[in-house]
Amino acid sequence: MQEFLNRYHLDINLMEAVFAIPSRRSWYDMTTKQADVPVNIPKAVLVRFFSAYPQMLPFYTTETAEELRERLNLSPAAFGLLVGRQEISVRQWSAEREPHKVVVHLLWLIRKSLNIIDNAEPVLNGEEMLADLVRFSFLEWTLRGETPSQRRTDTASTNAMLFSEVLSLVPQNSLARATKGFDLSGVMKALPPSPESKSEGQGDLAVSPEERHRATSSVRARRKANASLEQMGGTFKI
Repeated sequence: MQEFLNRYHLDINLMEAVFAIPSRRSWYDMTTKQADVPVNIPKAVLVRFFSAYPQMLPFYTTETAEELRERLNLSPAAFGLLVGRQEISVRQWSAEREPHKVVVHLLWLIRKSLNIIDNAEPVLNGEEMLADLVRFSFLEWTLRGETPSQRRTDTASTNAMLFSEVLSLVPQNSLARATKGFDLSGVMKALPPSPESKSEGQGDLAVSPEERHRATSSVRARRKANASLEQMGGTFKI
């Protein structure tokens, strides 16, 4: 958590808000006394996700208040009018002296609005984001050797089967992304790679929309979907 904070030049207040850390004491315990203890899986998945998509971090930017004022070509007084602060306060802002956090949040919204108007906001691919979330979640359970299932006979095999079920949510074009780095050969029958995936060294993981729908309908339907999913290829290794 401390490394994540340092990497993106965040502050503890933002970390506490994003990761639901109840108090400053909890933060310091997590990063000092329990620094070697893995955080819970939801926090770990969020860290992985925001590392992949830092632009999704709420109220986070590398542009200072002064840089934004210069970009807008506003006088300190006019900028103060926009953000609800006196001119004398605006003149004191710098890279070393940022505004109060509530003003920082307002500045973030102004930047967001400008980016939308200018079409400068990066276009995010929802399919890829979902695929990454699925992959990050499976990765965390795998690394810890744990399983959410009450049937704890074979953790690795159980999680792989659950993973194959969750994959039914991922659109076909992003299946390879969701399974990147994992060996699913034990639960999924490998098929010859498709021409498009041969160049990437990935198997054919095609699954129809109907199969994805069946996988979320009922227990019996999920069993049918699992049979279909077993037809997908997958020879990836962690």
